[in-house]
Amino acid sequence: MGSLIALALVWAIVVTLLQVGLSDSSLAALFSTSSAYAMGIVLLFVFDGVFGIVFLFILVKRSGIRDWRRFLRIERIDVKGIWLAFGLGIALQVVNVALLWQILLLPARDFLVSLGPTGGKIGLGTVETVPFLSPSQASFVTAFLLTFWWIEVPEELFFRGYFQNELQRVVGKRLAMFLSALFWDVAHLWSLVNIVERFFYGLVYAFVFKVRQNTTSTMFVHPIGNRSLLLATVIPAIWGVTLGQTNILILGLSIYVGLLLLVISVWKILRLDRDVSETV
Repeated sequence: MGSLIALALVWAIVVTLLQVGLSDSSLAALFSTSSAYAMGIVLLFVFDGVFGIVFLFILVKRSGIRDWRRFLRIERIDVKGIWLAFGLGIALQVVNVALLWQILLLPARDFLVSLGPTGGKIGLGTVETVPFLSPSQASFVTAFLLTFWWIEVPEELFFRGYFQNELQRVVGKRLAMFLSALFWDVAHLWSLVNIVERFFYGLVYAFVFKVRQNTTSTMFVHPIGNRSLLLATVIPAIWGVTLGQTNILILGLSIYVGLLLLVISVWKILRLDRDVSETV
């Protein structure tokens, strides 16, 4: 168990250093606000993606595992798990808006913001972090986000496919679920303002893995969910349009469902599922 926690902390430390070093405030000294925002997304995606892939590659090699897909629980696409994660995520958003926002999330954010720099917001605060973008900048950011939507996949492969999967053998599925959500949250302390809200999302992803024992559900829902609200804010800027909060949510939900259907379809078309006999 100690080695698992140590690996999670190494992930957290490296990602935090990357995020702090490539923050919008650091880039703002060299670029305009909008250019710094776009450049920050590109650099963070590239460095985070490279780190995640290299980290997992080393992890698999050092573990002496030949069948990495079986090891990380991604042999078959879990369509039911994808829609379970999607549904629970939407339900959490509704609960946040209807109940938790005023009594818990907003007070927690205000307190954390009062402490100083707390990083960019996620979830309900996503649209607050997007500066005014020119049509060309919005087109570039949209194309980049759609092309590199998979950046959080290594994160899910590690925290659910490896960390939670291995941990549940030691402490049981229920405690492993909570520890997975907790350490996943710790790995995002560079965005301190979201620590409370993010823990709930971590519980959703960890719960889905606990129930389905398959990583494909969260490794698709997590990155696509992250993109949806951001894309719903950025895409209208291509045509110089600013949408209200309600329209952003509707467009974001449409993008969310559309991208999930696209990913599932591509997986099925390419026949990436494997027969059980192939993994024995």
